[in-house]
Amino acid sequence: MTSSKDILLSILVFNVLQSVGAVIVSTLALYIYYRFKLLRSNKNYHIISLTVSDLLYGLLSPACMILMSELVTVPTGLCQGAGVVQMFLYITQLCSLVWISVTILNGVLHPVRYGVPHRTSVMVIGIVVSWLFSLAIALLPLIDVVQGGWGYCPGDDDEGADKKYMIFVDLGVFVPVMLIMLIVHMWICFYVNRIMISAEHTV
Repeated sequence: MTSSKDILLSILVFNVLQSVGAVIVSTLALYIYYRFKLLRSNKNYHIISLTVSDLLYGLLSPACMILMSELVTVPTGLCQGAGVVQMFLYITQLCSLVWISVTILNGVLHPVRYGVPHRTSVMVIGIVVSWLFSLAIALLPLIDVVQGGWGYCPGDDDEGADKKYMIFVDLGVFVPVMLIMLIVHMWICFYVNRIMISAEHTV
């Protein structure tokens, strides 16, 4: 019979492999961005934000999982901090994907305007807001951690609050992000298809 420890070890091994892939891809992306000057545009800031969060997630996620698991015994504060870091980076990735999708849609709908450089301050403010939003969501389980109702660590689930939190993250953040991306990409496909049909009729 498979024990909970064996399951945790299997999940950890998968997470390590995933993290190694994320680190390799993110490092390559950052190198390409640094190597080619044409890519050093503020339009790509959100892509860089996503790449940096992927890189940090890949570097920190295995350690965070170990600290949050029952495999080791660590101070509660360290365990809670690991949970905040992992959730923060996860939500940051989702927010970056939304910004990238909206930027692509803007380029399709307004190709002429897309060629005009964006204001750097606007791009930076957008990234800061998305990171602060991610941090706020990641800190929610610590609101009532003293009473044991919330938290990331083993034993914090006295009233099932952490399960409710994960449902909140899935329904309140993950699902809306996926819906936004789906709608944006369907809109792009529809718009491009309409342009192609119009061009065929013109010819």
